Amino acid sequence: MELPLYVLYMKKQNTLDRFMKKVDKNGPVMPHMDTECWTWLAAKNAKGYGKFLFNGENSLAHRVSCTLHNIKIPSGMCACHKCDNRACVNPEHIFIGTILDNTMDMVKKGRQRGGNGLYGEANKQSKITEDDVKYIRNHPNTPLPKLAEKFNVGKGNIWMIRHNKTWKHLL
Repeated sequence: MELPLYVLYMKKQNTLDRFMKKVDKNGPVMPHMDTECWTWLAAKNAKGYGKFLFNGENSLAHRVSCTLHNIKIPSGMCACHKCDNRACVNPEHIFIGTILDNTMDMVKKGRQRGGNGLYGEANKQSKITEDDVKYIRNHPNTPLPKLAEKFNVGKGNIWMIRHNKTWKHLL
């Protein structure tokens, strides 16, 4: 049995009202944007994306925002952030694209690994120097926690260096 149109409208309106109670429309204005992000204030997943119970399922809030604001997301497509703010649910800040579109957007903005394409010491965010990397690789029997403490980084970072997953340009 199909629901009458006014019932569907009221259900959507109630969902939109419930959704918008979890949004701050006065979020930051990102450097390459002209309007404010709508910051998701409720639950987020481990990657920082908003979560919202929609049609009985836990859904990503920025995708729900698209649906509630009449932006269709075809099957297999991504809802990508123009603003690069994972907590943003402003439908004006979201474009529909493929994984490749999203990756190309990331590269165009210089957000790929190493920030602005800079690796190693050229990346100003790096806590490790080339000499540190050489030391780590030349001491394979030193426990990860000891090296992590010595260089003020996580054990995972040391493991990645030791196993040539990062700092590959020094191989």
